[in-house]
Parts: sequence; C-alpha cells; structure tokens
Amino acid sequence: MTTTIHDTSQWQANFDRYKDIPIEDRIERKRHFMMPFINFIKQHDEINKILEIGVGSGLGTLTLSREFPDKTFEVVDIDVEVIKYVKLFYEKYNQKIKVTQADAFDLPYLHQEFDLAFSSGLIEHYDTLESVKLLKEHRRVGKWVYFDVPLRYWFLLYKEKFNKEGGYGDERRKTQEQWERIIRMANLEIVERIKYPDGFFGWVVR
Repeated sequence: MTTTIHDTSQWQANFDRYKDIPIEDRIERKRHFMMPFINFIKQHDEINKILEIGVGSGLGTLTLSREFPDKTFEVVDIDVEVIKYVKLFYEKYNQKIKVTQADAFDLPYLHQEFDLAFSSGLIEHYDTLESVKLLKEHRRVGKWVYFDVPLRYWFLLYKEKFNKEGGYGDERRKTQEQWERIIRMANLEIVERIKYPDGFFGWVVR
C-alpha cells in the first residue's frame, strides 16, 4: 500500500502558537479535555503499555505520562519534522517516552504488543478505505483501541465562533453515524462512546 503523505507545513506554526504558554497550563488544559479517556484507562488496570499513533505536538502522551507515571509510553509519526520536534519536546519534559518514526499503516510492532493503541485527530485526514486500514492496524498492535476525531459539526462550530474555516483543510467531515460505519467495516466492536463538548467524538473499540 502507498501511504498518503499529507502537507504538514502548517503544523510547526500550530505548535509555535503555544510556545509562550507555560507547560503546566498546557497540560492542565489537555488533561481537562482528555479526562473521559483518562477515566477509561483508570478503569482498566491491565493497561500498562500505551502507544500513540500520529503524535502531533506530543502533548497528549505527555499529559497521560504525568497522569500515569508508572506506565510505559511510546509514540510514532511518519513525518520527520514532527519526530524531530517531539524528541526535543520530550527531552525537555519526559525523557522516558520513546519516539519512533513509523508508518501508521505498517507499524513495526508485534501482534497486540501494546495494551492500548490510540490516536487523536489523525484518522479524519484519510478517506474511508484508508481509515478502515488504519483502525485495523491500531487493533493489530493494541489489545484496546481508542481514537477521536472532530465530527462534522465541529467545523460548523469553529466557523461560527472564529469566522474562518477550522482544521488543516484535508479533514473528512463525517457524522458520528458515518464514523461508526467505518468502525463496522474494520470489523471492530464499539465498547464505549465518548462525546466531547466541543464537537470531538471518541470511541473505545476492540
């Protein structure tokens, strides 16, 4: 399979928007957003080894590592510049998080090597069949899988609030029902649905 490489030229500018905000403030904001996901992890003592696929800014896994200091964390991304950024970020704030450059469609891990594989704001950048393949690869390496995406109305809320388009431009603006069809196409079972107040939606699947 040929991996779809997306234009990530805007990402560094997005990361830089937050550089003057104290890291503890950033973590607290992220923790507030991630609390339903954090609570899910707290309910499952068997989850100890966690992989984030498509690490982005690195803040999500950093937040989880502060919440769960005894768990093991690894992150992957295919983008060289993102990997460079995140390595420097973790060298400063948590050197225990392992950073690996890898293709999300062909991860270099054994079957269910991780207790939990998750992604946040990743899968909406791909078409339906690619999304199905991504979820299957999440499940191949993870005993549990979690992912979240902005639903179609997130973009409407963003435009209404800021009077401009949100996102990076290549997101698939799907409804909850359309995402759940993709989950079924990947032969996965929905264990839990998580509705966020800002138009994001998450699923725990197996």
